[in-house]
Amino acid sequence: MKRTLFLIALILFALSGINAQTSGSQEKCVTYCELLNYNYGGYGKLKVLVDFGELSKESYSILCDSDGKKIKFKTIVEAINHMAKHGWRIVESYHVSAWNYKITHYLMEKVITSDDEITEGLYLKPEKEPYRMGQKGNDMY
Repeated sequence: MKRTLFLIALILFALSGINAQTSGSQEKCVTYCELLNYNYGGYGKLKVLVDFGELSKESYSILCDSDGKKIKFKTIVEAINHMAKHGWRIVESYHVSAWNYKITHYLMEKVITSDDEITEGLYLKPEKEPYRMGQKGNDMY
């Protein structure tokens, strides 16, 4: 009798473990993007671009509203808050000064379960590279 109860309990325990593994089939992972804030010589209009890591000439994107019009941010905090509303958070930031450009990079992360969530809620337009320091090649700094 004890053996039978023990075997039933063991089978039920094993079955509950299998069920728990199949119900959580969507794995969460972290993805990253970079928010760039720059202007020429430290003066003039604030320019904000987003880089989701696409390896092409148009990897940089402009943040737009639902009508496709470029969002003009008054401050970088406005742009960061816009990204935060869509699940992004700052991991690190760093500054680069090259030629007359003052560039601030914000590395941001978001936890996703599918690639469709990366740009979910964001409206983007491709943009050319914001600055080009060298004549040829990929030397951005």
